[in-house]
Amino acid sequence: MKKWIILVGFLTFFMGWHTIPQAKTIKAYYYVVNVPRNDVLNIRKSPNRQSKKVGKISRNETCVWVVRSKRARNKRSWYKVAYRGVDGWVNSRYMRRHDGGDC
Repeated sequence: MKKWIILVGFLTFFMGWHTIPQAKTIKAYYYVVNVPRNDVLNIRKSPNRQSKKVGKISRNETCVWVVRSKRARNKRSWYKVAYRGVDGWVNSRYMRRHDGGDC
């Protein structure tokens, strides 16, 4: 039985299951950064850039509710947001946390 457990652990590690993305609860307000002029921050159905767009956020929005974060397999972080009735994911490189309190 011990050998079976060791074998399963070994195979799990080397097959890449140890890289399954983990989600982290945040629940804080963020503002949008690094979005070019005349562009918007897309909200996506899933945490990857090929995922369907389900909404958008203005480049100068200062109050976006972030629920949690998730690191994708490509090492990029995504935030789950709730914004004007739309729930979805945005790339974390375009968001910064408010230093103080609520919006």
